[in-house]
Amino acid sequence: ALPLLPAYDRLGHTREDFPNAWQASQEILSLPLYPELPEAGVERICQSIARFYS
Repeated sequence: ALPLLPAYDRLGHTREDFPNAWQASQEILSLPLYPELPEAGVERICQSIARFYS
């Protein structure tokens, strides 16, 4: 859940403040995606996912 990331610790939020976001964060897979992600990074991510499911 975005509000619970370390960058936002100073705000003092708890998972009870954002129950839906907390629940979703426990059920989804967040992938590192951004425009500058190099091709090697994409390959590493894909290989990691493939290894997990094999």
